Amino acid sequence: MLPPEMTADLTRAGRALAQVSPTALAEAAGLSKVRLRRFEKGLADLEPDELTNIEKALAEFGVVIVWPDEFGGIGVRRSFGGVRPGQLEVGADSDDDRGGASA
Repeated sequence: MLPPEMTADLTRAGRALAQVSPTALAEAAGLSKVRLRRFEKGLADLEPDELTNIEKALAEFGVVIVWPDEFGGIGVRRSFGGVRPGQLEVGADSDDDRGGASA
């Protein structure tokens, strides 16, 4: 059985959880910001491959879709390993705790 497809509500919830802008999600999913926002507002439908791209982009930002099963309903949750724009490594000479140069 195939999982349900992405919805506007899931997309908005996932984007909010990831703390990314519509522009960032649209770029990561290969969509225009206008197309993504129209979908999120319920004003446009997306093609199946575009919905898959949104789900993959959210996963890159550390958000996974929890599909309904016998234990619960549909939703979004954080996963380990996702990267938010503010968490990107700034360079090898960075002096933070993520592997940069030490003082």
